[in-house]
Amino acid sequence: MAQSLSIPSSKPTLFGWLISIYTGYFSNTKRLRWIDYARGIAILMVVYGHLVGGVSRTGADMDATLLLIPATLYNFRMPLFFFVSGLFLERSLQKRQVSGFLRNRFSTILWPYLLWGALQIGTQILLSSRTNSKKDISHLLYLFYDPQKTDQFWYLAALFNVAVVFALTYQVFKIRGLWQIALGLAFRFMSDYLEGFSLLHNFMYFYIFSAIGYNMSRLILEKNWLAKASLGRWALALMPIFVAGQWYWFTHKDDINTFLHMGIAFVGMVMIVFLCYALSKRDSLPVLRFIGYHSLYIYLIHVFIISGTRIAFTALGIHSIPVIVLTGFILGVGLPILFFHVAMRLGGWFLFSFDRKELESYHTA
Repeated sequence: MAQSLSIPSSKPTLFGWLISIYTGYFSNTKRLRWIDYARGIAILMVVYGHLVGGVSRTGADMDATLLLIPATLYNFRMPLFFFVSGLFLERSLQKRQVSGFLRNRFSTILWPYLLWGALQIGTQILLSSRTNSKKDISHLLYLFYDPQKTDQFWYLAALFNVAVVFALTYQVFKIRGLWQIALGLAFRFMSDYLEGFSLLHNFMYFYIFSAIGYNMSRLILEKNWLAKASLGRWALALMPIFVAGQWYWFTHKDDINTFLHMGIAFVGMVMIVFLCYALSKRDSLPVLRFIGYHSLYIYLIHVFIISGTRIAFTALGIHSIPVIVLTGFILGVGLPILFFHVAMRLGGWFLFSFDRKELESYHTA
């Protein structure tokens, strides 16, 4: 639920307000730290992947190492998002009931998808001579039936569809527990035959990871398994499998077996969860979980920023790949966070949720 963004009696300085954006987040002690760490790592991988991919498509002569990182880590970064989402599906559904659950998902996922997807496509049409993603007015229709053609926004459409299908199968058809994993496996198998129809293919492809998250939610969230398990030993045991899996993915990703891919993604996902829990215990790199809290807003806006950065550098005659990548990465993560808080302060909550009551936020000066 939204927390009040009250305006104090004395106006803070701009610097003080910027500092309060960062410090205000840490005043909330109810959030699960490792979840925000996981979201932070995942969104950083997404921003970097889109950034170097966009620069590469311009024909720039890039060092192969810059492309190696996103190519290798791609196999588990999106499964991680779906897994984390799955951890909270049952809890949210039981708390809100079906109608409230679907209303929440419409307000916080589908509405931003439609709004920001349309804004990005409109911007790409207006700047078609400067961008490397050619769009026309017909692409607006893809938001409704072929989200894969809306660039990165396919994820939000898939996330919404996963939530809807989970609610229906869990509450109406009483498909629960391990049967959700069985359903996810069936969806994954069927998705191979629906690659030309992304509205169904994308959510069916990733549903298994949300189903796994749902099945592990009580173990992780209620029984606190991560705190009790010997994560160091688990990580050490999984490390050879993780390395071998990433090597196999990188060398065979064009013809890898569907179920082997799932296994590789699952191991990678588990390793990231272990890392995030270790970071949360030590409270290391707190900026990473601050970024993770804002992962949705970064996801919505980062392509505008990194594309604008690349266009600006090109106009200025700056073609240094390291400079473009480093600057684009910093701005692509930082400016969406700033934009979110400026918008909230000015009453622009509707940019991120159809219903203000469904928008989570925290107090700033």
